[in-house]
Amino acid sequence: MSLAVKPVEADKLFIDFRHKWLRPGKPRKTSFFKGDSADSTYHFAALSNEKIIGIVSYFNKLNPLLEEKKLSYQLRSMAVDQSYRHQYIGHQILNVSLAFLKSKKIDFIWCNARKESYLFYQKQGFLSVGDYFVIPDVGQHLLMYKNL
Repeated sequence: MSLAVKPVEADKLFIDFRHKWLRPGKPRKTSFFKGDSADSTYHFAALSNEKIIGIVSYFNKLNPLLEEKKLSYQLRSMAVDQSYRHQYIGHQILNVSLAFLKSKKIDFIWCNARKESYLFYQKQGFLSVGDYFVIPDVGQHLLMYKNL
């Protein structure tokens, strides 16, 4: 399988992928996030033969529970197509996108990790803060961060 991870726009295909894997059964409008088209937002896609098989987005956003840094970004909407999971696609998406963010002098990233994704992020060097909390209609999450 040929795989390329690269920056992309939050176009129709990107949003369709986000909706299918992260917002199934919810209205499509829930797959659009405030800031998706901001110049400071970065989106990455893993592509196999030009087909999107994984995504992640980063939004310039401080988290009041974490030490304030000049440039912190929130990781949101990371997903890998079910048929490509357990092939280290998520690791590759993170490696490429975090190297890019580091080159932009971003201090750290944070995310609200779904409970079922906690170990994935922990293996990637993310640290957790506090206890699990519930995001309505989505489920249990844990605040995690990583210094770059």
